[in-house]
Amino acid sequence: MSLRIVAWLRKPKGSEDDRLPASPMTQVRLALTQLAQMNIDLWSEHEPGNASLVVDQRGDIFLRMPTGFADTRGNHALPHDKHFGLLDPFEFEGHTGPDLVRPRSHLRIVPERVAGEPHVENTRLTTQTLAGLAARGYSIAKVASMYEVTEDAVCEAVDLETTLGAA
Repeated sequence: MSLRIVAWLRKPKGSEDDRLPASPMTQVRLALTQLAQMNIDLWSEHEPGNASLVVDQRGDIFLRMPTGFADTRGNHALPHDKHFGLLDPFEFEGHTGPDLVRPRSHLRIVPERVAGEPHVENTRLTTQTLAGLAARGYSIAKVASMYEVTEDAVCEAVDLETTLGAA
């Protein structure tokens, strides 16, 4: 996961007209060290969305936690108004990307579970599986009963896969 974080932080973010700079490697190292020292797992199954990394318009890195923001040295801080989050939903050139921890209320993305595929929370049932069955003509109620999940979870899976397929 550290490699994914480094790759994201080192890339410019935003559209061509409104681009945020890549974060300096020194800040990236500090952010990774801070995450390790605070024992924070950004993709934790037990505390989903408890913490995330954000980058402000200057390229500075912050840790967003339930208590507020901290800089890469662990000090309380406030990023500029405009910032991008590593795991947050985003829009880019007319396309939208989901929250990368909890794409919908009944769905999760956990790197160690089903190879990081979106799935129904507390299961190994992927959204592609549910959406595939719905696309083959099975009703939402039938798919939900086949896998003993809620109809809401199946609807969310179909919606997510439809949204991702449109990108």
